[in-house]
Amino acid sequence: MSAKIRVTLGRGKRGYPLEKLGKIAQDTVKFLQDLGGDLGIPSAEQWIADNFSSTHSVVFELSPKADSELWKRGLKSVMARDFSDDVMNVRISPRTRQEYVEIANDLEPDEKIEFALLDGATEAPEVYELDRSAITQFVSERPDYYRYPGEIQGIVHSFVKEAKRPKLVMRELSTRQLVDCYFTKDMYQGAVTLLHDEDAVISVEGVVTEYSSTGLVTEMDVTEFTPAPTFDLEAFERMIGAFPKALTGGRDSAALLDEYRDDDGR
Repeated sequence: MSAKIRVTLGRGKRGYPLEKLGKIAQDTVKFLQDLGGDLGIPSAEQWIADNFSSTHSVVFELSPKADSELWKRGLKSVMARDFSDDVMNVRISPRTRQEYVEIANDLEPDEKIEFALLDGATEAPEVYELDRSAITQFVSERPDYYRYPGEIQGIVHSFVKEAKRPKLVMRELSTRQLVDCYFTKDMYQGAVTLLHDEDAVISVEGVVTEYSSTGLVTEMDVTEFTPAPTFDLEAFERMIGAFPKALTGGRDSAALLDEYRDDDGR
């Protein structure tokens, strides 16, 4: 499916200031590049502008070298300020969404840009208008939190059992944030066994709640607790050198090291 976008500026007017056109084009490319990064689309992806028209407006089309359903989902999520797609909520950063509305910074108060998403089908394209009001709407329309399937790793901080919703409070490893992990009654015994080793690292899967203002996961409805495998230092050391060709490409290790040493032999 095509991710082509038709961009219309200055509808009803003839011509458009070249400097402003250049700035809007630059900001649009920056937004598309960062959106591609959020979606995991290679940064080498290039957007091509063609089909220019200047009859009572400036119209041109942007299209990537490769078509992608992912592009359309991402563009719709941002341009429609649509937070119903949980996958896009997770992958698209607040900064990327902000970059989109900041395209309107160079517009006059009564001016707007039209972005039409084209998919090559016969039905009418989805059209999204962007004007200066979007800058203030962006903050007011952003949801307080997102919910999506996810996983954290951490250490048990505390256990709360005399509550309507029993929970383990986990200390998440990467952020050190405390996360309330709510579990069902049938998971109670499994949760208790996690307390046997006070330093054990636990993987927790479920539906997480992430606050949009901080990007931190604060709670989770758990579907599974899994103790992380214990790191075996001896087994790790036995693996060193087991697959030399994967690192050296078949070359002598000493010769390979010499390539990375400077002229002083360090």
